[in-house]
Amino acid sequence: MKGNLQEAAVILGVSLTTMRKYVLDGMPYEQKGTQGKQWVLNIPDCVQWAKNQAVANAVGDVAQADMEELKKRKLAADTTVAEVEAAKKRGEVIYIEDAVKIRTAEVLAAKARLLSIPARIDHVVAGSTDRRFCRQVITDELYGALEELATGSIDVEAVFPEV
Repeated sequence: MKGNLQEAAVILGVSLTTMRKYVLDGMPYEQKGTQGKQWVLNIPDCVQWAKNQAVANAVGDVAQADMEELKKRKLAADTTVAEVEAAKKRGEVIYIEDAVKIRTAEVLAAKARLLSIPARIDHVVAGSTDRRFCRQVITDELYGALEELATGSIDVEAVFPEV
């Protein structure tokens, strides 16, 4: 079905001015209007074009929206990385793998500290027959080691310099 701008405007429910804008925006036509000649439009093609434009306006240009969304996500990711790096330099954050290494080293240092107790106290309790004295020396050493662990004052670097 063919028609002119006025007929297409009525069918689409828009003004003649809007129809002229549509044609300038890319609405298909079969013949351009000139002095004395009317525009010739394929009305079903015009309706489809208007429908496609309405969908594009409602949801945006999908390809462009995807690209814009990707750009926003990349910018957000880059910003997050920069913020984390800055926080790390300020000593406010630590990477998980670094925290695991440090915690593992702390546990191993605590283990080494606890296992060193017998060697450190054997000369103190050697030959003593006072069970209370021996128990107190052992208890003091254990509490000292546990206090170091609890307060984080174990010198991990002294035990494991590579950490």
